Amino acid sequence: MDLSNKAIRSCSANRKGQLLTTDFMLSLAVFVALLLTIITIWTNIDSQVQDVERRRDMQSISMSVSDALIRSAGNPDNWENLSDLNDIGSVGAIGLAKDEHVLDLKKVSVFIDLDNDVPRYIETKSKMRLANYEVYLTAYDYLGYNVTTGIVRSPIAYYANSNGPANIRILEYLNGSGAVYDFYDANTGATFDMTDYDGRYYYSAFTEGFTSEQMFNFTINNQTQYRTIIIEEPNLPNSWLNITGLQEFLNRGGILVVKSNSPTAGNNVVDYNFSVHMDRHALAADFDLVEEDYLFRYVKPAANPQLHASEVVNWYVYQEAGDAEIKTYVANQTDHTRCLFCKWGYGWGTVYYIGTLDPLASFDGGQTIDEALNLVGERVVFGEEPVDAEEAVNVRRMVLLEGEDRQIINLNLVVWK
Repeated sequence: MDLSNKAIRSCSANRKGQLLTTDFMLSLAVFVALLLTIITIWTNIDSQVQDVERRRDMQSISMSVSDALIRSAGNPDNWENLSDLNDIGSVGAIGLAKDEHVLDLKKVSVFIDLDNDVPRYIETKSKMRLANYEVYLTAYDYLGYNVTTGIVRSPIAYYANSNGPANIRILEYLNGSGAVYDFYDANTGATFDMTDYDGRYYYSAFTEGFTSEQMFNFTINNQTQYRTIIIEEPNLPNSWLNITGLQEFLNRGGILVVKSNSPTAGNNVVDYNFSVHMDRHALAADFDLVEEDYLFRYVKPAANPQLHASEVVNWYVYQEAGDAEIKTYVANQTDHTRCLFCKWGYGWGTVYYIGTLDPLASFDGGQTIDEALNLVGERVVFGEEPVDAEEAVNVRRMVLLEGEDRQIINLNLVVWK
């Protein structure tokens, strides 16, 4: 009996021990699971807090940088005029402002060229206090079109005759500039190959069965679609053209650019139609740069800057009593009242006259017309658009961009990693 009772008590004790061990292991497993869950949750919360703080830091930095760009001229305040910007080490800070919230066009033009190579881009980022980030800056107008640094505004209607390269020189200014343009081709004998050009639409007189005059009037009939109309070498009798429609375009505030060197009297669109007069000389000559302003922005300093042309220049614009007031950029050397490049107001709009785009013409400083003329300019963009960005902050600021007329633009700054 005693042995039997002892055996029973021993088995009971073993079972109790096993139960205690099992309970302990289950409790420990539950505790470890809870602990791991708490650690995981805490790690996620901590990571999220760090992400929020990091994004807040990026937002703060982005806003601070955008403030500096639109409210400060930079250090020094004329940094854009430094002789050698390939090494911008002497620049303390980048600023684009002429006045608060008004961007200086030359500063903007110089700034967007500072990302042409990687070392200069990196150095420029450092001057913007963005050494640890990537940056992408763009500008758009109130219609959503790219802002360019020239005097034209997108969208643009471009009328020209592609029957010879001398008649479509402005096409090269438009191509690749970021401007949005439609080409109205007056060539009645063939179409033009637009493969290497980035025009939005191409309209062909040859394809449509139009005469050159009909294509001109077709262009003007579409005027409400455009903010700028460019007419290059029309060489058409005014009596055949819809001049009234062109005047209506200007009265609505449009920009008209006329490049005309026609040797034929009476075949200049602006002659007598837009509150100015024209004079015919038909000779190659030297011309004085009277004022750079915004049409010519890159002429190197000289005592008396001159433009030396090689091709015959046939026409000049001049002002008589009662005419619109002309602003002269380049004038006949012997008579500054005769302008080769000039502008004037008509209604709410502006007319620009370009007397020559002679590819061999150059200024005393050595620049060709192509290099000095700020007709279309280039797209306002700096840096590379974010691709597979882990983090990105976008700051949009509404500012004014100075120019022939100050325009309201949206400046978008993206700071990203």
